[in-house]
This record gives sequence, C-alpha cells and structure tokens, in this order.
Amino acid sequence: MRFTSVATIIRGESKFHGWYPRTSFAPRLPVRFGIMILAISLCFFALTISISLSKSSEMPTDVFAAYPDIFPGQYWARAMESVFRCNFEFRSGSTYCFSRQQDDLFANISLTIRGSKITKITFTLRQNMLKLGDIVALWDKPGIQIAGYLAYLDWRNQKIKAIAYTDDGRFDYFLPVISVVFY
Repeated sequence: MRFTSVATIIRGESKFHGWYPRTSFAPRLPVRFGIMILAISLCFFALTISISLSKSSEMPTDVFAAYPDIFPGQYWARAMESVFRCNFEFRSGSTYCFSRQQDDLFANISLTIRGSKITKITFTLRQNMLKLGDIVALWDKPGIQIAGYLAYLDWRNQKIKAIAYTDDGRFDYFLPVISVVFY
C-alpha cells in the first residue's frame, strides 16, 4: 500500500482526490453562527409558548359588573329614565324599561321594575361577542337544558340564566351567548 502525502492531495495529484462526492450543498457556516441561530430560535419559541399560556390562563372579566346600579334588588332611580325608555303595564303591575345600547358588547339592556325595586335585568348581546365558556368560567358550572337549537343555562343559587344558540342542537362551551338574565 502506498502512502499519499498531504502535499500530493492538496495539489490534486492523488488518485483518490475527488473520489468521494460532496455530501452537502449548503455553504459551511461558522459554528458560532449556528449556535446563535439556535439560541434565537429557542428564545422565540419560549416567548411564543409563554404568551399563549398567559392568554389562556387569564380569567375573563365580568362584563356585567359595569352595571351595579341596575341589578335586581336595587332601587330604581328616576335619573335612569334618561337612559332607559319605560312603560307601565297595568295587568302585571310592573314597569318595563329598555335601553338600546350604543355599546360594542350589548345590543339591548332591559329591566323589570316592581314598585320601586328592580326585579330583573336582561342583557341581550351582540352576535358572537361572548361565549358560554366565558360566563361558565365566571360563575361555575350551570344546569344545562337543550331545547331545539337553544341551550338554556341556569345558575339557580346565583339567580342567573343564559341562553345560547346551537347550530346542530348539541351543547358546546364555544356557543355564542344570546342573552343573560339576572333575577
């Protein structure tokens, strides 16, 4: 066996020179550059995961808490008549008031007043603004009843009811809420 010197290989005189095909067509990068790219990719991945976890673990805010003065049990203030339009019904002895909200979330807020106390408030939501899962996270697990294409949820201990529309008659926590009633 004959020994081939390094100088012979460098000059290209060896019979083995060029025998092995090149295994990669990618340009050779310094090792430090590859480590830097890997570190940046890992940081970006970790940041993406932490943002998605923080968004999914946030408790939804109680959008109804912005209206503490008009919940059942509160006294009706005549000053609220500028916001609500009211009609007295002789048969039931109740006053029914409604407000066409210029709000992004609610399409309508209606009140039932008996004597001088509010007995019921109904929030009618705009389409697809609130999901059932959002209110279940606020108030715990409700009683659920499906009737046709409507899902009725009831939190009896808290005196809250909600109605949601189902496309196929099946319950899902991603269903859009139609209305929420506090009584």
